[in-house]
Amino acid sequence: MDYKNWKDFKSHMIEIKKFKEKIRQWNRNRIDRGRSFLLNLFLLIFNGKFVRKKNFSNKSDSTQVKNYLVIRTDGKLGDSLFACGFIKHLYDNNQGQVKVYVLTNADTQFVFTKMKGVSVLVYEKSFFTWISLWLELRPVFFETVFLTSHLLKPHHIWLFSFIHSELNLGYGEELKKINSLKIIETFDVKKEHIIKRYQGFLEEIGQKVETSYYQLYLPFDSQVRAEVSEYLDKKKWNSLVIINPFAGGSSRCLTYEAFIYLITTLKEYLNNKIITCLVSPQDALVLKKWKEQSKIDNWELLPSNWTFWHNVEVLKRSELLVTPDTALVHAASVYSVPCLVFYYNDFGADEINSVIWSPFQNEAQIYYLEREPNHSEIEPFMIKKALENGDQSHKLIGRQSRPYFHVLKGQFFNQIDTLTK
Repeated sequence: MDYKNWKDFKSHMIEIKKFKEKIRQWNRNRIDRGRSFLLNLFLLIFNGKFVRKKNFSNKSDSTQVKNYLVIRTDGKLGDSLFACGFIKHLYDNNQGQVKVYVLTNADTQFVFTKMKGVSVLVYEKSFFTWISLWLELRPVFFETVFLTSHLLKPHHIWLFSFIHSELNLGYGEELKKINSLKIIETFDVKKEHIIKRYQGFLEEIGQKVETSYYQLYLPFDSQVRAEVSEYLDKKKWNSLVIINPFAGGSSRCLTYEAFIYLITTLKEYLNNKIITCLVSPQDALVLKKWKEQSKIDNWELLPSNWTFWHNVEVLKRSELLVTPDTALVHAASVYSVPCLVFYYNDFGADEINSVIWSPFQNEAQIYYLEREPNHSEIEPFMIKKALENGDQSHKLIGRQSRPYFHVLKGQFFNQIDTLTK
């Protein structure tokens, strides 16, 4: 197409953009209508008055091992890490006389496999998986079933149609549609930290744990721990800072330019320290290319074949984590590693993810990014603006009354504050 001038070209591009947005909106509406239809169909079939469960006489008593079921099928790695502490509380509070079934996704099952008293079940969207779950869960009587997500899915309705339990617990307005589910309404799940859900579950079953005593936990592999210790000792990396550019969604990932901007901004602080990035196989080639391109002397790469647990062991030995919103923030909370974290400013949204998925009880300084419609990743100017508005970020944090969540702008960050002004 020929354009007479720049104005005609710009006008045409705007029309194309509007058309694409209409297509996206139509597609979102189509998906929402399909989801609504499927939910209503499942509610009619599996949640109706004609659904009858068999009489289950083999209920647990005080002399038997208690069975609990934790349904964690949203595939979120960060929440899975925080769920480990909840499961450990269940185990410890019952003196080990408990078996916790964890229904989770294939991508996050590795988080729970090494935990004491845990039996991992994998949920997938397939007919054979559903039959397998029915065969495995139906013969078991559960003391309590915990549904951790506040978003209703068809498989939730199906599960509660045949699971035998004394008590079923969940959160959120959507889940009220499940007849057998007791909804906990002591706080707003869309505006409070995810840990509040697990504290609420424990309180509901008479195992209340005060915030100051709530323990985060992650399982570990002794062989992996030894491998990492040997590797770091051999390298003589005694002062590590992790700068992580990647996250689950592309909009939360740093561009190469933003990554370099962060290192440049913190250069004085980073002198005499080793900079590294936690790796996954899909990120290794990108990081290698970035390192060659950057020519940064004190930036070192970890072995590309290391697992998530190798990365966690490195994180434990680090003095600072710099990252956008990702599961590493939750792992850092478990081991009290100080964090400098970038979240999108969503305080006006219906669901405040920057609060729900924020650090928990560890020293953290949070900066809030403003979303830019024409940028699919985090750019340097977005970070620069967030750092310059740092005081406002702390005011935003202060607006939230969350005694269980400690953002400490303390001694550790004094030096960084002076560098980012």
